[in-house]
Amino acid sequence: MRVVGGKLRGKRLGHFKGFDIRPTTDRVREALFNLLATRVALSGSRVLDLFAGTGAVGIEALSRGAVFTCFVDSDPKAISIIEKNLSACGLEEPALVLKRDVKLAVRGMARRGESFGLIFLDPPYGSSLLAGVIALIASTALLSAGGVLVAEASGKAPLIFDGVEAVTGTETGSLRIDEIRPYGDSALYLFSNIKGSGEALTALP
Repeated sequence: MRVVGGKLRGKRLGHFKGFDIRPTTDRVREALFNLLATRVALSGSRVLDLFAGTGAVGIEALSRGAVFTCFVDSDPKAISIIEKNLSACGLEEPALVLKRDVKLAVRGMARRGESFGLIFLDPPYGSSLLAGVIALIASTALLSAGGVLVAEASGKAPLIFDGVEAVTGTETGSLRIDEIRPYGDSALYLFSNIKGSGEALTALP
């Protein structure tokens, strides 16, 4: 795995042998940032990488101009990989790595009034976590006005909200799906903030 764009383009990331982590592939990561190029200004932005795994997406964002990335994962092996990758890239300063349950981290950051221009989440395929975490974020002002939330999921299992398959235009709280892009076994769901940061719900479930 390598950084695919920006000032660190070509930089090799990590060593994954023996770790039960499924990183976002170079191909999907490149497609993701090509999509984001017309949707959000990465330069100067704050990024939140949830279920961060190897940290590849958050590091890619820093390589392309983001000023800060917060990496969140509950797996100590993932935390170790993220920290090694940040060190290898010389990116320790503009980053925060949290070993924490993702929902607890989201609640804590929302209560502190933090906001991000790009939020990325990629829980294990087949888990029941994705829809719940998206709904939680949608009940906060964590995604800034004009920001984008991207969820990576299995292309073989559709995202479900309240028992209904999510499609383009589906809304949940402050978020709306603007586009769904399949890439092999993966699918990217791109959400926008339809209420603006000041109007997002504040009562956390």
